[in-house]
Amino acid sequence: MALGTTLALGGTMARVAVGLAGVTALTAIVAAVLLAQNETNPPLELIPSLTASAVSWGAGVLLAFVSALQALRRDREDGIRQLARARAGERARSSYLWARVSGLAAALFVVIGACVLLSGLVAMLAARRGALAASCAQATVASLVYAAAFAITMAPIALAALGARSKAGGYFGLLVLIFLPELLLEWSKRLFPEPWGEFASLPSALASLRGALMPDQVDAERFLRAAIVLTIVTAAAIAWVAGRLSHLDEERVLLPPGELGAGAKRR
Repeated sequence: MALGTTLALGGTMARVAVGLAGVTALTAIVAAVLLAQNETNPPLELIPSLTASAVSWGAGVLLAFVSALQALRRDREDGIRQLARARAGERARSSYLWARVSGLAAALFVVIGACVLLSGLVAMLAARRGALAASCAQATVASLVYAAAFAITMAPIALAALGARSKAGGYFGLLVLIFLPELLLEWSKRLFPEPWGEFASLPSALASLRGALMPDQVDAERFLRAAIVLTIVTAAAIAWVAGRLSHLDEERVLLPPGELGAGAKRR
């Protein structure tokens, strides 16, 4: 996981994504302070959830995209796969798969979760009533769960769509998997029996997971349904990444057998 996290956060664009997350969190903090000063009954409990959505679908998506783009091919050419083979032996493929998926998921959660936690703490401190502070705390916990679910689900999806494909093909795959179902949500809901229609797209399923934990909206059954759908999507994406790894291993190896690439030698 440490290796995968390092790989996920490497590069200029990954740092740009982290910076964008910081700017979003700072904006949320300023908004919380202004709401607390100017409103009699400010909706501060919305600050953590809005922060989670903004950071996830802004900086989070950018980080997932730039970290996953051609990552599987790039790791083979840089010698990361050979390094895993030398260190893990027969478990090399599963160890590498775990490193890449868990590392990207950990990076996403740390970035998104830190922003959510910071904005939630400011909202709790800005609340003038105990009940409002308690609602902000519950919303912060729900948003942290949202951040974890987003990270766990998005990491394998991004690697499946972008890890071994061209940039254009990967972006098209992500469009079909994530954004197109959301655009057609009202129509796609009809394809599923109630109450499963709200899980017809990834953004909607994640929002339902968080919504089931929000103040005055706690719904254990809704939470369980959303968790089941997201688990199935995550498992399918991981299986797809494993298949892409097998396909890459069958291709002509660019490096001589037994020789580590320059990237692995440096590591």
